[in-house]
Amino acid sequence: MAFVKGDCLERPLGAYTYQVAFLENNSIYAYRLGPMGKKVYKLDKVKEFQKIQCP
Repeated sequence: MAFVKGDCLERPLGAYTYQVAFLENNSIYAYRLGPMGKKVYKLDKVKEFQKIQCP
């Protein structure tokens, strides 16, 4: 599944929803939505994530 900047992702039964900040060399960097701030995380195991509609 291909993701693009701005997509929202979540892990089934996960605690957080992420929004893609940027893509680099097959890696996805995203930040958590909500009161968590704008710290950017590198998402590993991308196959565990599913694309959802952004809240």
